[in-house]
Amino acid sequence: MGYLAQIENGELIATLGGYGKDFPPLEDRGFLKFAQSLAQPQFYQAIADATPTSPIYAHRATANRLRNYEKIKLPQNFITLGDAVCALCPVYGQGMTVSALGVMTLQMWLNKSSINKLDNNRFQKQLAKNNSFHWTFATSQDSRFPSTVGGKSSKKGAMNKLLAGYMNKLVAKSAYEPKLYLRFLEVGHLLRSPLALYHPGIIWQVLT
Repeated sequence: MGYLAQIENGELIATLGGYGKDFPPLEDRGFLKFAQSLAQPQFYQAIADATPTSPIYAHRATANRLRNYEKIKLPQNFITLGDAVCALCPVYGQGMTVSALGVMTLQMWLNKSSINKLDNNRFQKQLAKNNSFHWTFATSQDSRFPSTVGGKSSKKGAMNKLLAGYMNKLVAKSAYEPKLYLRFLEVGHLLRSPLALYHPGIIWQVLT
């Protein structure tokens, strides 16, 4: 994958990524060669003659991690939220939003509870319910890579295969269809319902 972000002073932030230890090199020549391997040439064309203004930095903390605090009895007046409960691969751009939604869940729980009857287990169960979609969105994609280590989905029914095939086609077409890519990002970044990916117009674009 490749991502370009235009910033001040006419500069670009150029980000390359790979899965299964197929990582972009950290020296200029290797970085450019990796960029040439992308399915679309625009990324490489944009940086081929550009002058680097910083070293290349690597960030490889891409694991998804979920802790089920709702299944244990926590000490009284003690709760957990944010990345301590649900930490997601940053490539999906969900982390800060998921944490903010967790804070909103905490606020609603405090508003509905008297100070003497704060049931922290009830809060952890509500937080786990709210995190379930975000966790599924990230892990359902990552678990399909052969190199993924950890829990993989065991669901192999016809419906799951159908949905997986549809998502494969959507992701592939979004590489050169800006409107599809924008819709995918909007769902991934929690700006739209997941049902937005199954709007008839989107389905028509994906399958034709």
